[in-house]
Amino acid sequence: MAACIFAYAAVCAAGEIKTENPTQVTLANNIDAVIAPRYRPGEPGAVLLVIKDGHVLFRKAYGEADVLTHTPLSPDMAMPIGSMTKQFTAVAVMLLAESGKLSVGDPITRYLPTYPTHGKTITIENLLTHTSGIPDYVTTPDWPSNMGHEVSTQGLLDTISQRPLDFEPGAKYDYSSSNYVLLGAIIEKVSGLPYAKFLEQRIFLPLGMKDTGYARRLRGNAALAAGHTLVESGFIHSPPVSPSQLSAAGGMLSTVDDLARWNKAIDAGRLLSAAGWKKVFTPYRPREGTSEYGYGFQIGDSWQSTMTIRHGGRVPGFESFAMRLPEQQMYVAVLSNLDGGRTPPYEVAQRAALVTMGKALPAAPSITLDNNVFDAYVGRYQMTGLPMVVDLRRAGDQYLASVTGQETFALKALSETRFLAESAGAELQFEKNADGVIDRFVLLQGPRRITAIRIAQPD
Repeated sequence: MAACIFAYAAVCAAGEIKTENPTQVTLANNIDAVIAPRYRPGEPGAVLLVIKDGHVLFRKAYGEADVLTHTPLSPDMAMPIGSMTKQFTAVAVMLLAESGKLSVGDPITRYLPTYPTHGKTITIENLLTHTSGIPDYVTTPDWPSNMGHEVSTQGLLDTISQRPLDFEPGAKYDYSSSNYVLLGAIIEKVSGLPYAKFLEQRIFLPLGMKDTGYARRLRGNAALAAGHTLVESGFIHSPPVSPSQLSAAGGMLSTVDDLARWNKAIDAGRLLSAAGWKKVFTPYRPREGTSEYGYGFQIGDSWQSTMTIRHGGRVPGFESFAMRLPEQQMYVAVLSNLDGGRTPPYEVAQRAALVTMGKALPAAPSITLDNNVFDAYVGRYQMTGLPMVVDLRRAGDQYLASVTGQETFALKALSETRFLAESAGAELQFEKNADGVIDRFVLLQGPRRITAIRIAQPD
């Protein structure tokens, strides 16, 4: 969930480095040396897996599975993976397409005839690529209070359909989990099976993913880590969220070992034809702007000028991220049992990948800014659709941001309007309103864009 944008993940190490080759041992130790300092003992943690050239190079857990019982986190524990669910939903759609049950070019009303499209044609491909214009239901103000309650697929569809389209279908890319809720409903309609059962029969069982499932099904013998949130008094168990509220957009859980099996199946071209996988990994071209999103994956070479196929996920108490680097024959997966941590899983994955490639860790670019420029941004900002505020202030030459219930974070100036919260992996971009006045910023973190509006000037 995008609400927890800053916070501090911390932990100590457990588990093992999975190699005996002396050169690889050195490389694995170098990975550990880079990652371990990012965590503190006695706090929630993460599991990191690195596969290189088809072999497990690094598999290790950091921190505690439950800070209340001080149970250590182990590498084989299962955790919710949030929006990484979307890649499995996308492949499920493609399985139906390749068996002739549907076409990605079909209008969604062929399968969901009562869904209001406001006179527009929305295709299954628009849903797969986040180009439908359907707003994201998890950004509605009442979603946080409802997320713990069971809901039917039709109940979610009814909620999603109440809002008008944000733009013409196919016009541009705008990440929205609503798209994948609709895809889950289409999978059920076409297959005649519940979403969870279809994935179980067509993906998890064939690939031996015994600890992967939807709504805590098919976990096998894997223990489940507890989810955590950071508040002023410390780490607490995260509020409950019903997998039914996340649906085919984010309701799955898995282990790094099962994600390794998933990656191996992709490498081997299993489940889909070569043409099918090519579609999955081809970014969609909207009529306006650009997109690095294919079917359930983000694809591009914007990081380190090397092709990456990636996706992250976040639900209350947990975060995840996995990236395939085909040119490097590498796969990195991170599962964390803390939401909004100081060390986001995507940053852990990128650092581990850089070490594995023998590259230096990049220093964040920054400029020296006239303090008067930042002073114009100082104040309190309300995050749109979320019960959180961000306070921006200056202390001497330091630019600081504080989020409700979380600690204060330093901001680096990237330009006069762009600032980086490096420790949280988030960027703030200030924008003008319709009157030409800068009174808001857009938070960029992973695939999310969250607008925050200034509600109070500094004292």
